[in-house]
Amino acid sequence: MRQELDPRYRENGSIYAVETAVLERESCRVGGDVGLHVMPKPLSLEIDTPEDLALVEAIGRETEFQSSVADV
Repeated sequence: MRQELDPRYRENGSIYAVETAVLERESCRVGGDVGLHVMPKPLSLEIDTPEDLALVEAIGRETEFQSSVADV
């Protein structure tokens, strides 16, 4: 049953962090120690086009987005 499966994750393209040395060595953003940050699905939004931006802005006007990370 689906409910008994281990959790599955989907890359959403929101955050990528890679050391310069890994990027130069691998010629790819994936390399070295790979980790993940689990995001709630409703906040897992990608902005790739002007239409995506307009949609996220509209959602933002109707929703109070709260950051779980302290301001840097």
